[in-house]
Amino acid sequence: MPRRRSLRFRPSLLVPLALLPGLLGIIIASSHTEPSSTPNTASPTLVATLTHPTTGVPVPTNGQWQPTNLTVQTDALATDPSDHGALIAGTVQGMWRSDDGGGAWKRLLGYPMTSAVLALAAGGNPRLLYAADSDGVIRVRTKQGAWRAIGPSPAPGSIFSLAVSDTAPPVVLAGTAGALYRGVQQGTRWQWRAVAHTDGSSFAAVTWLQGGAQSALAAIFGIAPPVLVSHDGGRTWKDGSQGLPDTLPTVAMLHVDTTPATIILSTMGDGVWERAAGGIWREISAGLPERHAMPLVGSAEGNPLFAGTMGYGVYMKNGANSWQRLGRGLTGPSYIVLSLLHVEGRRPILLAGAGIGVYRYALGR
Repeated sequence: MPRRRSLRFRPSLLVPLALLPGLLGIIIASSHTEPSSTPNTASPTLVATLTHPTTGVPVPTNGQWQPTNLTVQTDALATDPSDHGALIAGTVQGMWRSDDGGGAWKRLLGYPMTSAVLALAAGGNPRLLYAADSDGVIRVRTKQGAWRAIGPSPAPGSIFSLAVSDTAPPVVLAGTAGALYRGVQQGTRWQWRAVAHTDGSSFAAVTWLQGGAQSALAAIFGIAPPVLVSHDGGRTWKDGSQGLPDTLPTVAMLHVDTTPATIILSTMGDGVWERAAGGIWREISAGLPERHAMPLVGSAEGNPLFAGTMGYGVYMKNGANSWQRLGRGLTGPSYIVLSLLHVEGRRPILLAGAGIGVYRYALGR
């Protein structure tokens, strides 16, 4: 059987600086406008409370973001599917854990302190947590709580994006600067194949649709097309950017588990976009400062949505309403939001990982 050739796209020198280790000084010195404590785009007036559509609990939108004891750059946040109640933070100094909803954090032993964790993703059956770092290593957290490297590594260099299917065995997609890799387990080892190339631009985000190992989307920073789609388990990819501009400084994708699935795509200043039935993208940036957002997260049913920004704070979107600023704080060049996590419960919590640590916001009274 002839071997499939990997897909190659137009070369570009652009790399998503927002996803690189040591990014803070680079971003602030870049061509993007440096945010100040008073953004030059007017923010919507803060409403005292809204009602969380999933829990029915009033959401105070004018509260204060609270710092935690985790004060290092945090690029990824997740819940541990094998240890309910445990929250995991991927930082430039390895992994940290919280057992009280993100209030207090302790270093998670067993994960190398020298590894900068860039992405976390849950998947497989049983469902486990996977981590990817700046050294190109992917590890899985076993049901016993140990971190085990899955080898060999896909490729040298940083892994910026990670997606794991909810199948047994799982199929892993790993995005790097220049290539997207597909991994499957063969006995005790993993077999990796580059399924798409970009000649330098990074795969900023990747996600499986509906959790299976059939359809997936990948977002690329700064080249055409900005989004690719696969319908054969990630083996081949084609243009999936209908309705989008030719190129985008993509940052993150959020899979909203609706029927059919909805995908939200964020960019650094070129809008936030929604892909619904039919695969056509439409912009949903109203209310965001300078059409800008970085990490995305939703509640269990995808509503409300939350978006972190580069120095403008965190924004929330309820249904068809415009984005609205959530809480006081996290503004200015020190507060580049790199990760978000919505913690479910009677009184849900929102966590924001920034360049100077993790912050916490109570979404219920």
